[in-house]
Amino acid sequence: MNAPSVASGPDFSRLTPLEYLSLADRERIHTETIRWLLSDDSPLVPDARIDLLSILTGSDFHGAVIDSASTEHDHLDLLVKATTAGHSRYVAIENKLKSAEHSSQLSRYDEYLSPYVPCDKAFLTLIEQQPSSSTAWTPVSYSTLASILQAVTADSKNVIRNREYVADYQATLGRLVGAVHRVVSSPDLYAGNGAVFPDPIPLTAPADFHEFASYVEKMRLRTVLQKAWMLQLGQAVSTAGNGAAWDVGETRGAAHLGFDLCLTSHQHVQLLVGLQLQNRAFKVFCAPEPYEKGASAAAHTAVETVLASLRSQMGIEASPLTPTRDRGFRSFSPRHVAPEGTLSIVDWEVACRAVLSNLTRAVGALGLAVERADA
Repeated sequence: MNAPSVASGPDFSRLTPLEYLSLADRERIHTETIRWLLSDDSPLVPDARIDLLSILTGSDFHGAVIDSASTEHDHLDLLVKATTAGHSRYVAIENKLKSAEHSSQLSRYDEYLSPYVPCDKAFLTLIEQQPSSSTAWTPVSYSTLASILQAVTADSKNVIRNREYVADYQATLGRLVGAVHRVVSSPDLYAGNGAVFPDPIPLTAPADFHEFASYVEKMRLRTVLQKAWMLQLGQAVSTAGNGAAWDVGETRGAAHLGFDLCLTSHQHVQLLVGLQLQNRAFKVFCAPEPYEKGASAAAHTAVETVLASLRSQMGIEASPLTPTRDRGFRSFSPRHVAPEGTLSIVDWEVACRAVLSNLTRAVGALGLAVERADA
């Protein structure tokens, strides 16, 4: 099922009890709700539960019986055990509503799950992020989850009790998915104007926009929706073929898009050079590699020397270098290169590619690059 159009999207003016609860424990509320839908206490008939599990994993579980669904196995969010023709099968689900994979989580879970075979592994995210530390996990979006639940509940016979709770969860999912859809499909209206990025909300904004902005604030979705916009931008720049490894993260509640351009060295110190976008401002950065706590004096000197040389070589107006940090990361911001008054992915892709091209040229002119950062 496709995401709803902006015109026919969900009503953001009212929240369900589940949405209020999710403010207290965010991801866990959704994990436990999925567990409830798959458990013996589920409001769904057994065949509907199997349909839900099959579509969620992309594997055929028809003919299977779900034996158990339990949470927090060695910090893994959800582990489901099923039986097919007397043989055990497992499904592991790692749920990331607003956060992302960290500290090689999925590869560590692979080790934990090694006794549970065969095991389908689903990486569930709101903004369609990809697994980073393991290829054994299948990415699944909340949009897919919402579509699955709508499909299995379309036949009223599949819901045997607690219809109001199922409807509330569907409404909760619909608003989450609808918010992401609005931001990536109409970013100038729904990501700008103060709803997602920090701007004053204009008095001339339409009524439904005010409802949307209020929903984003109440549900504390600004950072994850910034990430959704940046994922679209990163994919666009990557598709254009600049070749830099990239990812989306956050620092102190603000999302950032990072392009790791190359590894280089200065005075026997290995350095990472790249470009970040945060709060709609570009930052050319340099940091010791590996990026560890307590960079040495030599590393601090190397970062400052290389970054100052890049700032000069790029030949653009830019801010002074940021102050020295304990770990050695420093940056400067090119001025007058970011699009103003728009969050159009196309406009920002052009700007990103231009800054990356200039930075690549500067790196080459200085003879800095020794290898690609993703090599």
